[in-house]
Amino acid sequence: MRLKPRKMEKLQRKIPANMEDFLNRRKINRYVNLTCVDFGEEGVFDILTVPKGDMAEYGFSAMDQAAIAERVREMMNWVLVYPGADEVGSVLFARMFCLIKNSRPRVLVHCSSVVGPQIVPKNEDRPLHAGVKSQITSLGAFWWKVPDRPTACWP
Repeated sequence: MRLKPRKMEKLQRKIPANMEDFLNRRKINRYVNLTCVDFGEEGVFDILTVPKGDMAEYGFSAMDQAAIAERVREMMNWVLVYPGADEVGSVLFARMFCLIKNSRPRVLVHCSSVVGPQIVPKNEDRPLHAGVKSQITSLGAFWWKVPDRPTACWP
């Protein structure tokens, strides 16, 4: 769809003046993440966690994640890309603690609603259960399902 020049000018005036700075920062962020993936392929990292903030289905973060995902398709065993920028410090601390203690904890997740795990949280691109599983995997733990308990709410 081609916009009329006046309409285009009107829309361009709505773009914040600091948009160029924002786009440059996004470009640097993407470059750093992709470079880290390359370093991992060279053996610098055993595992690489790339947490993303504001992972709405569409937007800049989604485009960055798509670029990273394209680069890591064959390396999914050691590159984890998932929503969770706010809690990444806690997850990585727990991972280091488990490595130091030589522990692989089992995590049992219980939900209060059968629909809860299927809900896609605001500003994320996947259902809650997928995000929780990514967090558990990232900290080096096992997803634990108790045989005698119903697990219908967690796929």
